[in-house]
Amino acid sequence: MKINNHSSPFTFHLSPFTFHLSPFTVHRSLFTLHRSPFTVHRSPFTLFILFFCVLFLSSCSTSTKPETGSLSGKVILVNDTGDPALDPVDYSGITIALYDIQPLDTTLVRINNEYPQIGIPLSYKTEFDHRLYAARYSVQTYPEGNFSFSNITVGHYHIVVLKEGWGYSYLYNLEIRKGCNSLQQYIQDDKLILYPERIMPTTTMNPYLFSSGRQYVFNDNSIMLNDITMEPGAILRVKPNCNLSFASNVTIANNPMSERFIITSNDKIYQTSNTKQINLFDKVKFLTTNTVNINRGKVSFVQNGLQFNGEFNIENMIFTDVGASIVGTIAQCTISKSLFKNGTSIGQSLYGSISVTNNVFYNNSDKCMILYDSVGFVSNNYFEKNKIGCQPFRGSYEISHNCFNNNEIGIAPCTSDPNIIYNRFYNDQFNLEFSAYLQQTGIITYCNPSIQYNNFYETHKIINIVGNNGLYLFIFGTPTGLNGPLNCPNNYWAAINPADLIYPNGYTNFTYLPRSSIPIHNAGIQ
Repeated sequence: MKINNHSSPFTFHLSPFTFHLSPFTVHRSLFTLHRSPFTVHRSPFTLFILFFCVLFLSSCSTSTKPETGSLSGKVILVNDTGDPALDPVDYSGITIALYDIQPLDTTLVRINNEYPQIGIPLSYKTEFDHRLYAARYSVQTYPEGNFSFSNITVGHYHIVVLKEGWGYSYLYNLEIRKGCNSLQQYIQDDKLILYPERIMPTTTMNPYLFSSGRQYVFNDNSIMLNDITMEPGAILRVKPNCNLSFASNVTIANNPMSERFIITSNDKIYQTSNTKQINLFDKVKFLTTNTVNINRGKVSFVQNGLQFNGEFNIENMIFTDVGASIVGTIAQCTISKSLFKNGTSIGQSLYGSISVTNNVFYNNSDKCMILYDSVGFVSNNYFEKNKIGCQPFRGSYEISHNCFNNNEIGIAPCTSDPNIIYNRFYNDQFNLEFSAYLQQTGIITYCNPSIQYNNFYETHKIINIVGNNGLYLFIFGTPTGLNGPLNCPNNYWAAINPADLIYPNGYTNFTYLPRSSIPIHNAGIQ
């Protein structure tokens, strides 16, 4: 068989197959190709090859296309204020937005797993705030409150429902499967409910209950003069730069482990785009001198934190994306089993008799805590990726059984004599830094710490005796924070010669013998 047409640019000879290409020619027993430049004369073989290529490309395109699903449901607005003027006419204009699941912080998860007895168990409920992310999908409801999504890439999402004047609600980590999905798969009724915001007056005279599932908006500096009760799930939103004051007793109602009350900034609540910056509200002031017990809550986007005039107890709280977190006056206080993260100012300013135990301090860009003229304990806390973990100023303290990891400075005493025992230090820029203090009388006071039974795992310079972070230093320069020997017996040192760890070089008034040849087994969190 022979097919030949030399007037065409492509010649195909079958003998059984000979293929000639010009300018080059390849001869095979079955194949010779001539090119001059290109015209194709079809044959059964070439048609078969073309059909196979199309089929292959089609199958590749189909296999890489993501699977999708749909989601439908209903949202209704329920006026429970007793004000008929707020009765909704229809349920249209409610935004339903789907947000990608962001992974939990791996460092905090590791700390949770290693030390479950401290801090707060991390979850999507403790971490998610829709203002910090951009919605991947968004729709609005029809007048009856119905909504539907189509072509959602299958996977897990947080669902956020919001409407201006009616607050917001979250459903966490819901799976969208291939095909049709309904809210009824995730909640008992095939609908969600929003309640109207309560706009609070600047002065509230009577006792007040902050109810679960309701949101309260403070648009000015506000004070509540009588007793208040906070239920789990209540959300208090304070306008940026404004403060909220409680003049009487505060009661936190018993609540299930999965629910918290929230106090946060009212900024950008109704945005579904990624918010670059949320403006902070000023502070929450507790004016009573009675003991205040605050637990099972979350405080976020506040500049000056919670401020107390009397004794207080903080337990099982989250402080995140704040300036300061807690300011206490001369008082007795306990702070335990809480999480302090992403702070930008001095986290805790504490006076009096203090106990700070079983907390996690993470990623704070200033001092986690300053202890002013106090006595007390700082124990079984985890300090990770902070500028300064703990700074005692005068007073008498025991700092024991803590972990200091990856901080700029672990402990920075200023004219203080803390007892630093049974701690674990790892990969801080400086584990310890000492600062002197020039009093207005002209007398300089120094540090005289006791440092024993700690594990120092660094081999670089980890003790700075010329502190750069002292308080109220009224002279030029930074004098040495010690005026006597630095005695550090009975510690474990990873360095061969611990004297090499002192900054600046040449400081010889340092003793570290006897030293432990192996890590202290009970140094660190117990």
